[in-house]
Amino acid sequence: MARSRGLRFEAHAVGYYGVAVIVNAASPVTSLTDRQVRELFTGAATGGEPVTLYIRDRVSGTHVGFQELAMAGQPYAAAARPLRSDAEIAAAVAADRHGIGYVGMHLVRAPGVRAVAVNGIAPTSVAVHEGLYPYARLILLYCNPARLSPVARQFLRFVQSRRGQRVVEEHGYVPVIGRRLTPLPGMFP
Repeated sequence: MARSRGLRFEAHAVGYYGVAVIVNAASPVTSLTDRQVRELFTGAATGGEPVTLYIRDRVSGTHVGFQELAMAGQPYAAAARPLRSDAEIAAAVAADRHGIGYVGMHLVRAPGVRAVAVNGIAPTSVAVHEGLYPYARLILLYCNPARLSPVARQFLRFVQSRRGQRVVEEHGYVPVIGRRLTPLPGMFP
């Protein structure tokens, strides 16, 4: 739509949204394939140990984000238990030997839980940066350079600064490290 109106936008990388699958620390599960994750959370998995699924509530962006990234847009299993925050999911999984859920990557070290590798790839910042971990996506801010105010420029500089990247990380996202923090080429000519 922007192109059709003759508008040019620049994309600025500010961080990554990453979601980790977690299990109770006593669980023997250490790795799952993306297919196994999809089958577990959609309820298509049959047999095996009983599991209790913990998911975000419908009003959460993570609810839809995980559905898109891990479940190919399919609906969640009817038995899945929705909770209001990632912290609640981590606590529920920690208290439930058969619990499995998903949380922002900042909670993979929460007490009583363990992150599960997906397709043999652990949910780490390095794996996200290298594009190896499947449940992550780049967060971009789009700006029209012709209409970018001084305050907006200042905000972009802050978000991409070391201090701003610490804020990104403190809010549960993976900072953009080891990348040039400039507009991405070819996004919008």
